[in-house]
Amino acid sequence: RATLHGKLKEHDKALHILVHQLKDSSAAEEYCSWASASQDQSHRQNLFHQLLSVYLDPDVPGGAQTVAAVDLLNRNAEVFDAVRVLKLLPEEWSLPLLRPFLVHARCTSQVAVGLARAQNLQLQHDR
Repeated sequence: RATLHGKLKEHDKALHILVHQLKDSSAAEEYCSWASASQDQSHRQNLFHQLLSVYLDPDVPGGAQTVAAVDLLNRNAEVFDAVRVLKLLPEEWSLPLLRPFLVHARCTSQVAVGLARAQNLQLQHDR
C-alpha cells in the first residue's frame, strides 16, 4: 500500500504506513530518497520534513517516535531547514540530543554568510 500511495504522490499516507503500521523507519527514509531522486532540493527537503512530522505526531497510537526523529535529523542534517525543524520540535527536548544537527546548521549558515559577504565585496569592487 505504501508503494501505491507513493506512485500516486500521496507521500504523507505512504510515510504513515511505513512508520506507524510497518514500523520501518529505514524504509521511510529510503522512501524519501527514492521519491525525491529526480526532483529538486526543495522537494527532497519537503519529503524529509513530512517524515519528521510523521515521527513527531503525538496523536498516533504509541505517540511520537523521538529516537527515530533524532536519528533522522542527525543523519540527514543537510536536508533540513533548521528554522522549520526548531518550530516542529517539542519544547521539552534537550539540545544535546540534537548537537550534530545544530552544529551542521550553524556551519551551513556561517558558510552562507561568508559567501554573501564575499559576493558583496566583489560587487563593491566591480563598481
